[in-house]
Amino acid sequence: MRETLSLSSDQEVRDFVRGCTFYGTGGGGSPEYGYGILSRVLKEKKRIPVFDPDSISNDDWTVCAYGMGSIAPRTPE
Repeated sequence: MRETLSLSSDQEVRDFVRGCTFYGTGGGGSPEYGYGILSRVLKEKKRIPVFDPDSISNDDWTVCAYGMGSIAPRTPE
């Protein structure tokens, strides 16, 4: 797999989440929730690699870093 970019600062994570939200590719749900997850990963790992989907071969393993499901709120109402 070919790394396209890496997120290595809080501002880059915020910009990435904002861009995913703007283009409708964030996976749904609250952008703040996604930011919280990525922010914790950044603090632990110091950088988050992002890969070009076209560079993923049939034998590579990937992780889907977003949630799918109901559009209902995460809190009881």
